[in-house]
Amino acid sequence: MDFLTKTMDETSRIRIEARAECWGDEDVPWPVVGGCNFFVRLDGAIAAAEIGSVMMMMMPPGSDEPAGRSARGLLRAFLEADGLILPGGLFFLEKGEPRFQPGCCCGLEDWRDWFGVAEGATDIWTGHDPFSLVELDGETVKIWGDRERRNEDPPFEISVTNLLEQLAVVERDLRDFLGRLGEWLQTVAPELEIPVLRRVAEALELDARPPIIE
Repeated sequence: MDFLTKTMDETSRIRIEARAECWGDEDVPWPVVGGCNFFVRLDGAIAAAEIGSVMMMMMPPGSDEPAGRSARGLLRAFLEADGLILPGGLFFLEKGEPRFQPGCCCGLEDWRDWFGVAEGATDIWTGHDPFSLVELDGETVKIWGDRERRNEDPPFEISVTNLLEQLAVVERDLRDFLGRLGEWLQTVAPELEIPVLRRVAEALELDARPPIIE
């Protein structure tokens, strides 16, 4: 199988998705998804309740005080926060099944770091317990979910070309998510739509330009 054929076959099998980690919160001023410790894909197909769960995960500490439990109170606290973190990360799927996913304490705000892997910047934070390992071997990126098992487990592999193409898809998905977020804000706090969208875009580094893919 030549390189082009292999790359096309890989593209049909492998997909990368941006997902936010959420857990249930019943005492909120807007609909959310029930349950705990679940992941929500950020794209244009996200449901309103899923957006509610994602936004709750971005709220700063202390915003759950009684005075801030209104929708506008929470969103104003969100706008005033110094730094924003959205638990989650990039999921690498093969034939629809996760082959690599972020661990504890990983955040989507660093998703753009994966662009640097093509240039050899493989020190990617993907969470802990276990710690992952990313290597660039020629035109192939190799990923181990547990670096301690590098010699026992085969790595997940993706070509550099496909990685960059999939990251471009991730960016498109995130921008589509912003469109859905804007629609959601129109029903929750329309006067805060623009500043909240701007803040989320900044947190997800959507105001930056990705490397040019030739």
